[in-house]
Amino acid sequence: MSSTTPSALIETLSGHVRKSVAKRLRPSETVKVTLRGASSSALVCTDQRVLIVKIGFMTDWFWGAQIFETTPGAVADLVIRKDADAGYCDIVTDGHWAVSKSFWDYDCDHPKGRVAPNRLALISWSDATRFQQARDTILQLAAAARPPQPDPLDRSAA
Repeated sequence: MSSTTPSALIETLSGHVRKSVAKRLRPSETVKVTLRGASSSALVCTDQRVLIVKIGFMTDWFWGAQIFETTPGAVADLVIRKDADAGYCDIVTDGHWAVSKSFWDYDCDHPKGRVAPNRLALISWSDATRFQQARDTILQLAAAARPPQPDPLDRSAA
């Protein structure tokens, strides 16, 4: 796992989360972001994938790990919102949006936010700055991964 990313975006993950991530990384991947979230969770970005890893009781994932995975090119945004004294971030892709959900409440029509696969709870709101930096890195990778789109107003191609 090599990296040329600022050290503020590379944190040491807790034991179970680190092992789960290490099992999934390919030797050819370069790690760009590893940020700890609340309750044994993490945001991980490589040059090839963006992952949210959740383990444990507070994430409603009792055995093994819940992994949300997408390619950088599929990421439309990383939304960071304040909620109570902490906050959360959502990875926005086709099929996964950043909708408001109560983190703790649950009913069948509105599942709680902590089980949303594309959502990661922040440890505290002071972490938002680092997650914003991670957002910038991920969106740069996303832009680089997408093919250039023709300008719809350019009449020279017609």
